[in-house]
Amino acid sequence: MKQIQQTWGGIPFSTRHLQSYRLYKAVRGFDSRFLPMPLYDPSIIRVLNPKEDAAVFVNKGLFERLFSELKQPQCFFKRINSNFYVQGYQVADLDYIIDYWTTLGSFVIKPSKNSHGGVGVRVFNRHITKDEAILLIQEYKDDFLVQEVVRQHDETSVFNKTSINTIRIISLYLNGRVSILRSSLRIGLPGSVVDNAGAGGIMVGLDEYGRLFDFGITQTFEKIWLTANGIEFSGRRVTAFPKIRKIVIENHAFLYPTLGMVAWDFAVGADGSPIFLEGNTKVPGIFWIQFCTGPIFGERTQEVVNYCKSNNDIYF
Repeated sequence: MKQIQQTWGGIPFSTRHLQSYRLYKAVRGFDSRFLPMPLYDPSIIRVLNPKEDAAVFVNKGLFERLFSELKQPQCFFKRINSNFYVQGYQVADLDYIIDYWTTLGSFVIKPSKNSHGGVGVRVFNRHITKDEAILLIQEYKDDFLVQEVVRQHDETSVFNKTSINTIRIISLYLNGRVSILRSSLRIGLPGSVVDNAGAGGIMVGLDEYGRLFDFGITQTFEKIWLTANGIEFSGRRVTAFPKIRKIVIENHAFLYPTLGMVAWDFAVGADGSPIFLEGNTKVPGIFWIQFCTGPIFGERTQEVVNYCKSNNDIYF
């Protein structure tokens, strides 16, 4: 407890913090630099990512415009604030959208705001009828996107073919320097179309060269060394990962200049090219990635503590 309080600048201590450390210690051993969620939000992330700035980047329907420099899945159409748009931001009426939707042989539909953990993501590998299109519009009451189904590279699909197994990479932009904090490969369960740990998926750490760690972590905090289909993590590598790291390091300060911390999600296309899926800014997820890779801020922990103490005394 003394080490934890010393690491995090004498924060008020509670049993809520202790529970997080018990979990991390059971899986990875004790390290006072692990960041418990009751401290992360609001004491840390609200300073690194002010709410008013983080909110700018929440709606995925704006990603085509905000991140046009990055390769993204083709968006067939979207709904933003009750309006439909095709070909970027050309307004379309409901009848056109329904007719157009029935021509798509495959697509992904997902909420574009107020969503997390893969909730609401569905994949269709067939044409739908007009009645089905109407039902989907009614079901997704808020903003949503309809995008192409990404065909992923063999290096990631080998772990589970029903989900797009994505790269989660968390970056820190602080005191004029961008660095990669933690990185992982997220793998879905057989039959699942999403790979999020909260949805039962597996998270496996990646080193700076894209080599997988020997073990992954499940939703039940279990260490595992191979997937349900018998693929071992040890010795595997995502060769596109150095390209993804480079994209993040070169673009954090440019695309997210007001935010200190971003959790980026990338897929690896069939041709090996990185495909940007989203950037998580409101409360970038750190809980599971710490289990499989270690304390989130690593060697920059003290720097983060000093910054947060200097910029928001209310929490310290």
